[in-house]
Amino acid sequence: MPNLNDAYELAPAPTVAERVAAGELTPGEDYDTYPAPGFYDDVADRVLADLFTNGQGSPTIRFWRNEWFHYTGTHWATVHEDEVKRPVRARLRQVTYLKQTTEGETHAPWQPTLAKVREVLEPLKLTVLTPTATEAPTWTGKGRPPAARLIAMANGLFDPATRALHPHTPEWFNLWSLPFNYDPKATAPRWQQFLEEVFAHDPQGADTLQEWAGYLISGRLDLQKMLVIIGVPGAGKSVIDHVLTALMGGAANVAAPSMSKFGEEFQLDQLRGKPLAIFGDAAGEAKSNREAVERIKTITGQGAISVNVKGKPFWTGVLPTRFTIISNQTPKFLDASSAVRRRTLAVELTQSFQHAPDKDLPEKLEKELPGIFLWALAGLDRLNANGGKFTVPATQEEVLEDMEDIGSPLRSFFKENCVITGNSEDIIALPDIYRDYVQWCGVNGLERARLSQNKFRTEVKAMGIAGVKAGQVYATGQKVVRGVQPRPGLFGATEFTPKSA
Repeated sequence: MPNLNDAYELAPAPTVAERVAAGELTPGEDYDTYPAPGFYDDVADRVLADLFTNGQGSPTIRFWRNEWFHYTGTHWATVHEDEVKRPVRARLRQVTYLKQTTEGETHAPWQPTLAKVREVLEPLKLTVLTPTATEAPTWTGKGRPPAARLIAMANGLFDPATRALHPHTPEWFNLWSLPFNYDPKATAPRWQQFLEEVFAHDPQGADTLQEWAGYLISGRLDLQKMLVIIGVPGAGKSVIDHVLTALMGGAANVAAPSMSKFGEEFQLDQLRGKPLAIFGDAAGEAKSNREAVERIKTITGQGAISVNVKGKPFWTGVLPTRFTIISNQTPKFLDASSAVRRRTLAVELTQSFQHAPDKDLPEKLEKELPGIFLWALAGLDRLNANGGKFTVPATQEEVLEDMEDIGSPLRSFFKENCVITGNSEDIIALPDIYRDYVQWCGVNGLERARLSQNKFRTEVKAMGIAGVKAGQVYATGQKVVRGVQPRPGLFGATEFTPKSA
């Protein structure tokens, strides 16, 4: 593409204005003659044709969900309205319009003011408007391979199903791309060596990571999963973080939120247009953690969510983000319903390599990104062949159990103080077990975990321990917890044995 002056810096592919400036196109006689000020719809059409339409007739700007987007050549990116105004104003300063005078028609300078530029932008906005209900990626022109199946790469649109590489086009409305070429002959020997070393104790965990990487590059959300990686210092977590971030396009495509702040007002804004978010911490205060967990469940579950954007209207839609948590410690999710567990893949790294670190490893692995992409692609193939079911790491169950115990004091109470029988005839009176729960919270310094008796009963129903249910004895109306027996000698719990259970 020719280098042009800054007035047309938005254009990602040759437009009429660029071709004229480069001497590639001889303009018609009326090229620099525009409709007069006041005929703003017609002026907007000319601006769109001259500045924001590529050689194939496709618009290279769009307006979607209260924001301007411009086509970069591989994907669509947000742009401040001033960056749309700038080339429009510059073009209008170059043109004239036919003005009627007493001596007949004459060419008069268009003389754009900021008010006139704003008047032009309004019909331009409506012309390139993408409906709010549209979810990216999607075709805005004639359909080709299914939009959700394509992966934008530096050298084209890659179709994993056919291994075909299609040319880039602004007709495909997508919000991110991978910054390296698809190379079917690429290899990644150092990455393979790293995986063999780090996952020697859990080869299934390496398969899970491979499938997760495939899920990430695919852009899919339908499996509604997230990945948790925990491990000792020096176990390779930061290298995995670095590789996943680089594979997905770096900071332009990967958010790095903090779990301790994720429940705050404006935190979701950083996820818009980002296919991956990596949490580097695993805990937060009780109140903010609960809010963070609810957001994670909604986003992972493909639910629409409202995002507070500073200085702009709320953005509402389905975020394209998949979550990965990489931490030294087990994440603390305050989630009585165990919904997070059902959506979590987990692996633990147990061996530290601090005694023999390879400080140049991240740089070496960045050079292998095309090969790592093929590795991820193989993981996606296996995931699809298995019907969307991820390989289960050998270390997953223990990590998930720890997550539930840490995140739900109520579960810990039941495990420590009750014998879980699952037998509906084994019952404890609700007031008795609730009294012991309050006492247990006090002994363990968990005052914040204390619940009202009604809330306690509700969370017992939701906590997901098989066979444990909150109910009542219908003959007497007595509220009870079924499927448990008290452990002898712990606190004051006494078994409740009604006459008719």
